[in-house]
Amino acid sequence: MVRSLLHRSFVAPFQSVERVFGYAGGFLGTFGFTGALTYFSYDFAQFGPWALMAYFFGRLVIGGAFAMPVSLYLFYRCTKRRAYTILIGTQIATMGVISLYPEWMFSQNLGMIALVGLIFSFISAPFWSSFHLNMLCHTSDDNMGNEVSISSIVLFFGSTLAFLCAGVALTYMPGAMFVLVCFGFLIIGTIFFALAGRGRSIDHLQRKPFKIIASMRKNTSMVKATFMEGVFQFLTGFFAPVWMWAVGIKSLTMGMLMSFQGIAKLVISPLAGHLFHENKGRDVVLGAMLKPLGWIPWIFIQAPWVMLLSTSIWTLGQHLYSTGLGSRWYKERCLASQAGREMVLALGRIVTACLVVPVLYVYGPHVFFIVAFLATCCILLAALSLRKRERIPVSHGATHAQAAHHAPLAPSDSTPFPPP
Repeated sequence: MVRSLLHRSFVAPFQSVERVFGYAGGFLGTFGFTGALTYFSYDFAQFGPWALMAYFFGRLVIGGAFAMPVSLYLFYRCTKRRAYTILIGTQIATMGVISLYPEWMFSQNLGMIALVGLIFSFISAPFWSSFHLNMLCHTSDDNMGNEVSISSIVLFFGSTLAFLCAGVALTYMPGAMFVLVCFGFLIIGTIFFALAGRGRSIDHLQRKPFKIIASMRKNTSMVKATFMEGVFQFLTGFFAPVWMWAVGIKSLTMGMLMSFQGIAKLVISPLAGHLFHENKGRDVVLGAMLKPLGWIPWIFIQAPWVMLLSTSIWTLGQHLYSTGLGSRWYKERCLASQAGREMVLALGRIVTACLVVPVLYVYGPHVFFIVAFLATCCILLAALSLRKRERIPVSHGATHAQAAHHAPLAPSDSTPFPPP
């Protein structure tokens, strides 16, 4: 029993050539994404709240609500090869522009700061849309929870390494070089995804209509849970470098503390995959219950060592929640659903930015942590709603859509490694 669980959790996810390429691309691209995100956030935080809002407007409004859906739509309308050519070409052209005008990244003009956020979006959106396509095509229905869990762990280690490198860069390597290196890693990650899917058809995804609103109406409980995930992602991801800067925690310290949390992810990974395949909603509920607890120490003590405690709790909660919710979206096997998911995530991040950026700068870190705790508590309501939907018995008046949701899972169609 234990041996089988460990095999499904840590061995089976790597028994596909496409997934291994995808994990490698995810690690490289996430390093680039988190490195640039951390560098920009620490830099613009020093210019005040309006500078941050301008940056987040370019990065989140344009990136999440426009660039991501358009990138996924390309995979729907074009052949996969042509879509990757357009996306990687866009990344290279955008990086070429910022390489010619690196002074844009250090301007205090609000318009230029918003433009930097927009440029970041045009380089990162192709990577994340390619990541979603890889997960849609190369995760297996019979072990999806564990494969998504491993993907989350790989991304976490990429982010942790990026925090460490960004801390070193902010201290010892001022200038545009580190950001350009990060952009290069985002492009390399996208290329890995293109190689992972080489020769694989995506006709089964293109046959489903690209109707974002219809896909959202079909999954209202998941939409609410995804909105709240966007809230939490902004608080502990996009905005984390800013409030850490406000309480005197440097990026290098943050990276060192986060590096210990990979152990927690590895320990919780089998449980995350197992709870998803139970199909009872316990994974998202348990994750949502843990998330608010990480904010409680910050309300009373604002010291670097508190980060070790809170990130340990967040790591466990977020891994259970994001693995379960992400697996549910990928099980849809629909590009329109992924586009809608990204739009809802962007909306959650934007609403949170409008709330917490003024709170931090006007009222200080203490009030910010109280607001963050209360906002995170709302995640549990969304998780309970999702669990209630999934526990509707099919034999007692459930709709055809709900019946399909509970249908047996199909076997994997991923290409395994040849046996030794």
